[in-house]
Amino acid sequence: MVSARVEIKGTKETIDALNRLGLAFDEAMKRVVEKGTILIANEAKQGFNPPDDLPARPPRPTQRTGNLRNSINTTKARSLGLGRFAASVGPTVIYGRRVELGYPGGAGIGHQKTRAFPYLAPGFNRAKPKLEELYRKELSEVVR
Repeated sequence: MVSARVEIKGTKETIDALNRLGLAFDEAMKRVVEKGTILIANEAKQGFNPPDDLPARPPRPTQRTGNLRNSINTTKARSLGLGRFAASVGPTVIYGRRVELGYPGGAGIGHQKTRAFPYLAPGFNRAKPKLEELYRKELSEVVR
């Protein structure tokens, strides 16, 4: 009968290194989400026509008072599990959604039909290439 003995050394060190890599990956993903929401917010703010550009030229909204544009904010990233984070970007003024999506109309004062003047969706679309580059950059720093 043939017998063999296998001895593996360095298991603790390997596990420690993998744990450090997991934590570094987690931090990188948090940075991607937080920096990404700022990129999207900045691109959305760039999508407004200047205040003196009246009447409004669809599909971009015209900045009249600047309240909507200035209300576009981000939230801090919150963890959803290892390597998973969520954050929000959007306006804080109550009419922000109506400007972005429009309104089909209804009965009564203040319920008139309005067309959409999107600013967030186009901002996200313009930010996509920068988001992809940010993702690559942050993750490449972890695995180098």
